[in-house]
Formats: sequence, C-alpha cells, structure tokens
Amino acid sequence: VSQSRYKEAVGDGVADDTAAIQAAITALGANGGVVNLSPGTYRITSRINMNTRCILRGVGGGETTGAIGAVVVLKAATMTTEAILISSACCRIENIVVSGEAGKTGNGITIEGNAGGVSNCAVSTMGGIGIRIGEDSGSINCNSWSLRDVTCRNNGSHGIYIHSSSNNANAGVAVRVNCSNNSGDGIRNKLADKNTYVGCLTEGNTGYGWHFLNDSNHIAANTVIGGDTEGNTAGNVFVNIHSWYNTFINPGILEDTATFTKNTTVINPAFGRNRFVSGGTAEWFSNGPVGGSGLADTTEYMSVYDQCGVS
Repeated sequence: VSQSRYKEAVGDGVADDTAAIQAAITALGANGGVVNLSPGTYRITSRINMNTRCILRGVGGGETTGAIGAVVVLKAATMTTEAILISSACCRIENIVVSGEAGKTGNGITIEGNAGGVSNCAVSTMGGIGIRIGEDSGSINCNSWSLRDVTCRNNGSHGIYIHSSSNNANAGVAVRVNCSNNSGDGIRNKLADKNTYVGCLTEGNTGYGWHFLNDSNHIAANTVIGGDTEGNTAGNVFVNIHSWYNTFINPGILEDTATFTKNTTVINPAFGRNRFVSGGTAEWFSNGPVGGSGLADTTEYMSVYDQCGVS
C-alpha cells in the first residue's frame, strides 16, 4: 500500500498534486499495489497515468465535489487530456470524484488497459467525455472492462463512450451507471461487442440516451437489462442499421404516445437483427424499409416488433 500523503500530495485544491500521485503509482513497481488518497481535493495539471497494475482508491464518493469526506481529483483549467488514464491491465479506480475547473477540455477517465475498472466514482463537468473506453487508432486490448455504481453527469460530450478501432473493447459490464444531463449521448457503444448493461439510467442528455452504432455491418451482440431512459433530446434509444444482434430486456423506455417522436427507439429491422423483449407496450418505430418512419399507431409498430423477432 502506497500512501499519497507520504509522497507529499497536499490535497487542498490549490497545490499541484500531479507529481506526488504519479510518483506513488510509479513506486509500486511492476507488481503493483494500492495508492490511497486521503479525504481532500487533489488538483492536477497533467494526466495521471496508471501504468502499472494498481488501484487508485479514495474514500466516500458521490456526485459533487461537495460530498462530505470525498476524494476529488480536480482537473486544472489548462488541461486538454483526460484526468486519469488506465494504460495497464487490471487497474481500478475506486471511491473518487473526478471534476474540473472551468475551461478544461478533454475526457475524465480513459480505459485502455485490459480488465480495467471504475467503481463508486463520479465524473462530472468534463469538457469532453466522462469515461472513454477504448482507442481511436492502433491496437489496444481493453476487453473485460467494468463500471459499477458510477455517475457521469454534466459533461461536455457523451457520458460514457465505448469504442475500439481494433474491436477490443468487448465483454465488459456496466452495473448501476447513471449517465444524465450530458451534452452528447448518455451511453454510446460503437465498435464494441458482447457488452452487458444492467440497471443503468440515461436521462436528460442532449443526444440519445442509448446509442448503438457501427460503420459497417457488425455482429455487436450487446445486452441491455432493465434500467430507465427518458427525456433525452435526440431520442431515448438509437440502434443504427450496422449494429446487429443487440438485445434489450425491459429497458424502461418512457411510454408516452404524446411525445412519441422524442421517447422512442429507432431501429432498422431489415438490417439490425436486434431483439426487444418487454413486459409492456413500449414505443418502438423503424427508420428502415419496414413500415417507413415514424409509425403512428400500435398495430403498425407492433408489426415491426414481429419482423424484428421480438418476443
């Protein structure tokens, strides 16, 4: 166990604690270990790189920097990268709030290591994405990622974005994740397969609550179980024509025919091969060749259910 206080981190929200935290991680060596952050606000001016197998652990957690006893990693206004990068396998971030000063850009947390995880954490007010899983170029394995009891709110782009150009952001799991009031999508899943989302909330985002997309026909096979999605400006769920074999089980679509065009799932049943299982009448309509767009009545869009292979 390595204590950040031992490495002279101040934690007063003013001093630059970047070097102290990074030195504590480096001191763990190849075998890894735990870096404990005592209650306080740790201002950083460049990314913290978790480049050895380690746990970065705070206390408490919460949605705001004012949470009593919370450990806050505060991103300086001058930063353009993520606040924390998981670049090694088997790293975790626990019980930490990642927030930022006005003017900062870039993401909150990036996972580029295999079996990387975040639990009981909150990421808010980032200029970019709250949590980014995967890479835009190259070949990095970040399969088996995990997010548990995580909040991503009020970020300048998507709450969570899972995408790997090498198709290595697969077999991950997100449990009890809250992605609300972000300026992009709540949860965006692009080139990433066989991921499972359980009991997640996507609400009040400028984009879609859930957005599943690919650039070419792709067997994605992601699963969404339960949770809730409502009040997202672009729509609650969008599955594009290239994202195949996704399964939605009671995903909590808001059932309000008065706002049908805003609170719907957009799918292309002729290409998508996606499966929807619901205990009640949900609002789905097709933007593909089956039925046209914006289906108006129950009979028509239930027939689209049948042609999508819906139970």
